[in-house]
Amino acid sequence: MRRTVLALPLILSGCLEIDEEIDVRPDGSADVRLVYRGDPGDFNAFLRVPGDGWNAARRTEKESTDKGPREKWIWEFRRTFRDLNEYPVSFAPADLPDRDRYLRHATRMKISTRGNLRVCEFEREYPRMDVREFQAVDDAALSDPKAKELVAKLGDKGVAGLSRDERVRLFELVVAADREKQMLLASRAVASFSRLQRLRSEERLAILGRMEAVTKEALSGPGLARRTEEYLARAEKEPFNFDFLKAVQKQAVAAGEEAAGRRTEPPSFRAVYESEQTAYGAGKAVGDDRFKVTLRLPGEIVAGNATRILGDGRAQWEFEGHALYDGPVLLRAVAVEKIR
Repeated sequence: MRRTVLALPLILSGCLEIDEEIDVRPDGSADVRLVYRGDPGDFNAFLRVPGDGWNAARRTEKESTDKGPREKWIWEFRRTFRDLNEYPVSFAPADLPDRDRYLRHATRMKISTRGNLRVCEFEREYPRMDVREFQAVDDAALSDPKAKELVAKLGDKGVAGLSRDERVRLFELVVAADREKQMLLASRAVASFSRLQRLRSEERLAILGRMEAVTKEALSGPGLARRTEEYLARAEKEPFNFDFLKAVQKQAVAAGEEAAGRRTEPPSFRAVYESEQTAYGAGKAVGDDRFKVTLRLPGEIVAGNATRILGDGRAQWEFEGHALYDGPVLLRAVAVEKIR
């Protein structure tokens, strides 16, 4: 008996090619394989890749360009679901207060028997995203010309591509900026460390807390340059060491308290970063992605809205992420197969 196999690209921030293969068994369980391809700098919305429960592996490839060889990252994620309908609607952490603002991809699979036929009905819906909101925040947050210049220079190398003085200036801008600028600049500085995409949630929060501690200390006097360099150097060497991150966060907060001669407020950057800025950045970048959706079901495709039918139970859709700014995108296919 042939299994149901779906191959679907999903959306991530940056210009990524993401292929998904879903192997659905007759009982509704499924093996899922996700493959993400892109430049290292494209993997910057680290809260939006699969997290707990997924097995992950990464490899690199070299691509020839007019400017010479360019490195491509290929991330592969695997997971088995007891029921395909348990597939996460979003890869954003469940405890985020505005989780619904992230890209959503509700997946529904219904398998039923009608006489001597097995009927497989597949749907996936990507709700509309309001780009006007993203653009309004972007315009407000990047009104500082120097901020625009530094953020534009981050590129694929992230903070590592900036000079020492530029790194210091970037963090000084975070300190001096208003709330909107602080959200944007700090989040992009963190996101530029591409390896953070695979950190556990508590590790990411430790890094965010460390950044907040640096900004608090800067408000109390000199020393930002030294601590910024210390943070960048050690975080790049030990990005997966949670104990280290907790220790430097505690030390930084204590140093800030001592310099200021008073107790600092409890870290609050988590709420600002995760509930507002991350959703903003993830949503605004969606339009750069490309979709090529290939679906294979047992039997013959008899209904749906595919761009083309390829035969052998396969249907295919192609569209760009910009389509989500105009309205929801619905993928639908129905196949039937004789079972006796």
